[in-house]
Amino acid sequence: MDSNSTPEAYQGPTRSAKLKPPRRPKLEDIKLAHVLNGHTCPPISFTDFASYLAKREMTLENLLFVLWFRSYSHRWAQASDTHRVPVPLTELHHRHDPFTHLTVSPDSWLDPIDQPMRDEAQRAFATFFQHGATRELNCTDDLRGFVGTCLRRSTAPEVFRPVYDEVYGTLEMQSLPRFIDLIRSNTNWKKQGYWCMVGAFDLLCGIILFVLLTLFLKPTHFSQRAIRLPSAIFVWFGSGSLYSAYRGFCSHVWGRSSMQIKPWELDEWARREDGTAEG
Repeated sequence: MDSNSTPEAYQGPTRSAKLKPPRRPKLEDIKLAHVLNGHTCPPISFTDFASYLAKREMTLENLLFVLWFRSYSHRWAQASDTHRVPVPLTELHHRHDPFTHLTVSPDSWLDPIDQPMRDEAQRAFATFFQHGATRELNCTDDLRGFVGTCLRRSTAPEVFRPVYDEVYGTLEMQSLPRFIDLIRSNTNWKKQGYWCMVGAFDLLCGIILFVLLTLFLKPTHFSQRAIRLPSAIFVWFGSGSLYSAYRGFCSHVWGRSSMQIKPWELDEWARREDGTAEG
């Protein structure tokens, strides 16, 4: 073996790998779990999302049900095994008879009155599932009937699992993307339309100026054609304004290090202003 050769060994990460900055998550990568667990900050924090659901979509009951179910499942899992009752099946073809898989006799089950958190489960049903309830969920009668049937014999979280899966999917696949799309913009539609008109006007002026300078000026040396360059300024500014309007970006708001107040934030903003005035 050559004395000048070096044995093959792990040399550690290269310098380029060490200097590579960590990947910043994109808005598209944000999931509902990130918001619920407090892993996001304003303007996409849990409070902002709850305000959006309450003031814009009017579906705050979906979020409240998800939060309650997560807490209920955690506390039910801590109950004694001797107080737990059989878990119903949640597949679609078992909706009308969810306890057919059990072979134990009904006499061996814990009496419904003595099951853990029975009162809380009944209050949740009255709050989220009864017609005309204060926080009635927009679920099918099939799911509503499934929950009512299972609650007569079990208080297991699986009683509410089909509804939870449906509501959670609605929040993550519909409400959260719409919320992020609105938060992505830092301007309202009026100012967005204003910048769109300004951009179109400047772009049109630049094109007209370029055409006029090209058609009516006498042919000159190439170095003397720089007089056409002012038209590029209008084209550049107009194109930038149109792109900013398309992306929902306002340079005035950004230049002041501010953010656009959303409609569902107006009540909170008014309360802050009233508190400042009273102080």
